[in-house]
Amino acid sequence: MKRIRFALIGVLLLTVLGCTSVEFAKTTQNSYRPKAATCSFDIVMTRPERKFVELGILEELRCAGPCKKVSDVRTLVQPHVCRVGGDAVIFAANGYGWYVKGIVIKYLH
Repeated sequence: MKRIRFALIGVLLLTVLGCTSVEFAKTTQNSYRPKAATCSFDIVMTRPERKFVELGILEELRCAGPCKKVSDVRTLVQPHVCRVGGDAVIFAANGYGWYVKGIVIKYLH
C-alpha cells in the first residue's frame, strides 16, 4: 500500500512540477551560428513556401501532460532551436492534436 501511495505522489509531483523533455537529433553535417538562448522562431504546421534547409528532428516531446499548447511546445524546444541557429519548426500533431514531432529548419535568404 505504501508503494502505491509513493507512486501516486510521484506522478502527481511530476505533473505539478511540469517535468518536460525533448530529444533532438541533428540531421545535417552543416553548422550554423547559434542564436541567443531566448531567440524567436516561427512555428508552422505545413511546409513553408520559401527555401530552407533541415537542421534536425525534435522527438519524444513531453510536457507536463500531452503537448497541446503552442506556447508550451515553444518553451520546450526553444533551447534546441536557438542552439543550432534555427529559424522555424515544422510541427506534426497526432490525431488527438498533441504535438509529437518537429523539424527544425533554417531559411535560405
